[in-house]
Amino acid sequence: MQVLRWEQHRRMPWRNGGGVTYEVASSPADTDIADFDWRISIAEVDAGGPFSTFPDIDRTILLIEGEWMVLTVDGRRYRFGVRDPFSFDGGSETLCEVPRRSRDLNVMTRRGRATASVAVFDAASFDRGAVDAGETVFVCVTPSVLLASADGTEVELNALDAALTTDPAPLEIRGDGAVVVIRLRPVAA
Repeated sequence: MQVLRWEQHRRMPWRNGGGVTYEVASSPADTDIADFDWRISIAEVDAGGPFSTFPDIDRTILLIEGEWMVLTVDGRRYRFGVRDPFSFDGGSETLCEVPRRSRDLNVMTRRGRATASVAVFDAASFDRGAVDAGETVFVCVTPSVLLASADGTEVELNALDAALTTDPAPLEIRGDGAVVVIRLRPVAA
C-alpha cells in the first residue's frame, strides 16, 4: 500500500489558469497531463467559472468541502451537494458555480485505457472485502481513518491523505471519518 500524504501532492495550475489543483495520483505515475490513463486530483475552487476541457476523458467530480456546486455541461445544468459524485464528459463545455470557496475531488480516466467507479463511505459502513483487480485509491475526506489489511498492515489517513493499493486482499476501514473509494480498471485490449 502506497501512502500519499496531502502535503506531498503535486501542486499544479489549472490548464485554463483559473485555479490550482493538487495531483493525488496518476497512471502512469508522474506522466504529463496530456497522456495519463487515469488521474486523481483535489482542486481548490475560489469562485465559479469555466472548466478546462479534456477531450476523450471521462470525469467524475465530488464536492468534498463546501455547500453545493452547479455544473452546466453543454448547456444542461446539474446541482449536487457534498459527497455526491457527478460524472460527465471532460470534453464538454462546462461552467461551474459555487456559493463560496470550496474543494473538490476529480477522477479522470482516458476512454479506451481505463474506467473508474467512485463511492463515498463512512468508515463504519465500508463493507470489508476484497478489492477488485486493478488499482484502488482511498482518499480520506474527513479525519481520520485507519486502513487495515489482512496481513496486519495499518495506515492512518488524515484529511486529504490517500492510499493506493493493487492488492486484492480484504481491507478494513476503521474510524469516524469518511473515505472516497476509487476503483480503477484498465480497459482490456
